[in-house]
Amino acid sequence: MSADLNRVSHKFSKNERLCSRKIFDLLINSGEQFFTHPFKVIYCYHALSYIQEPLQVAFVVPKRIFKKAHDRNRIKRLMREAFRIQKNELKQAMFNQPKKLAVLIIFVNKTLTPYHEVESKIKLILHRLKMVHAQGN
Repeated sequence: MSADLNRVSHKFSKNERLCSRKIFDLLINSGEQFFTHPFKVIYCYHALSYIQEPLQVAFVVPKRIFKKAHDRNRIKRLMREAFRIQKNELKQAMFNQPKKLAVLIIFVNKTLTPYHEVESKIKLILHRLKMVHAQGN
């Protein structure tokens, strides 16, 4: 198990994707939120035993803002890539914790954003989530 802590993985696996309807409902109904332009972040802790990953994330780009699917897909691809590169600090902070974190990141800007801006904002979001997690323990 300690080898898992030392190994740095830059993959974004299926287990790290937020797919559970129960957790989505929990996020929407009782999740806490904050705003870091151009993202709205909703997060909550849960203790569902069948979920193994300490951190699960979903990315949303509203259809009413971006009508074309290729625009929505491009933004989600940029968000996933920025998250994939920078997730390890937060994931290591949550390693072997009884609580698991579910995060929903929603893009709310009306224009396409370049990757370097998305990357810096995702970094700020992950840092803030790490601080929230540290205060909670």
